[in-house]
Amino acid sequence: MTSADRHFSPSEAADLLGISVKALRLYEEKGFLTPSRSATGWRAYGPEQISRAREIVALRALGLSLAQIGRVLARDEVEMAKVLAGHQANLETRIAALMSALSQVGALRSELGAGRLPALSDLADLAPTNLPEPVAFELPWPWGGERCRAGSPRGA
Repeated sequence: MTSADRHFSPSEAADLLGISVKALRLYEEKGFLTPSRSATGWRAYGPEQISRAREIVALRALGLSLAQIGRVLARDEVEMAKVLAGHQANLETRIAALMSALSQVGALRSELGAGRLPALSDLADLAPTNLPEPVAFELPWPWGGERCRAGSPRGA
């Protein structure tokens, strides 16, 4: 058997995908993923299931809910258009923020070149990525694993 033919146990597949075994079970319950079964009934994830699971994990990383993922996997054209529009808006927002930061850096470098030291607060304003990541987790039943994300803590 080649490595391309390898089947993974739920824990091995979860480790490979960077998710929990519970998430794999949830994807199976939702009908997104159908693992094969051994003669004794154990779940096994082969190349096709791992590939599908990677797609699901990627869609979750884009911020899609389980309901949206279901529609995308069902090849719902309207849902795909919504997802792509949302992702494009997100990317445009990030690009605008980067362009603004780049402009700020250029202005500070110009000041420095003119012999004026920038204020430390101006330098600190350039590093919003140093803030802690927002807290995010999957909600249990009855929300079916929907992702909950808390904003930045007050004062941050």
